[in-house]
Amino acid sequence: MAPITELRLRNFKSRRDQLALELKPLTIFAGANNAGKSTVIQSILLLKQTLENQEDEQPLVLNGHILRMGSFNDVVHAGDRKNRLHMGFTSGSSSREAACDLTFGAGPKGWKPERAEDPDIYQLEPSLQKFSMVVKNHRPDVDPDEREETYSFKQSASNLTKRLD
Repeated sequence: MAPITELRLRNFKSRRDQLALELKPLTIFAGANNAGKSTVIQSILLLKQTLENQEDEQPLVLNGHILRMGSFNDVVHAGDRKNRLHMGFTSGSSSREAACDLTFGAGPKGWKPERAEDPDIYQLEPSLQKFSMVVKNHRPDVDPDEREETYSFKQSASNLTKRLD
């Protein structure tokens, strides 16, 4: 598996503003208390826990075998009015890399908690609002027109499915 070379966060715990952190084979986190060192490490472990999850129904595993983060409100920055969490990473090598960005919410886009029978379910199982991935192939033997592939998904209120029967 290719290493993660960049981590991107916004509205995750203490990080309100966008953070883009370049990662090397040896990355040392140092700083004052409450500077965000644990936040960065927790975000990496949360991604690992989610990617290792075998259940398709859970796009973000807040409470699993590595971390117990609580509810979605416990991980999203308190100052975010839209209640959205953004996480992304770039992984790859000199010949090929993939950049993946994800946006999670406490409910599907367009969802109104006051209209739901059980709004707390989205606090434990946030939904994937947006996903994008760009794969770049840097090999010289690949046709220049085929060096970049883009995949994306955006959930809207019109394509929601009922979560609870």
